[in-house]
Amino acid sequence: MGELVPPRSPGAYQILREPAEKRRMTRNDPARLGTYALRGVIAAMAMTAMRVVMVGLNLLTKDPPEQIFEDALPHFLALVPREYQDEAIELAH
Repeated sequence: MGELVPPRSPGAYQILREPAEKRRMTRNDPARLGTYALRGVIAAMAMTAMRVVMVGLNLLTKDPPEQIFEDALPHFLALVPREYQDEAIELAH
């Protein structure tokens, strides 16, 4: 990724980043593609956890995808049978 360099000010470390041309993903670099995919999966899991916590602590009445579908797009939700609406919301999200 980058190298750790001595701090300019006490208690601060800087990471020197690789030049942009070295960071750019190419078709011939499947290892980096896997890294980017893994980062995306981790980010999605973190966002799902935050939604569950926010709804569980009653900071939100509904999670955002459910709220969008039920409040802003009810006509799309009406096209899906009731027993599959939760799955439809998750797939659309």
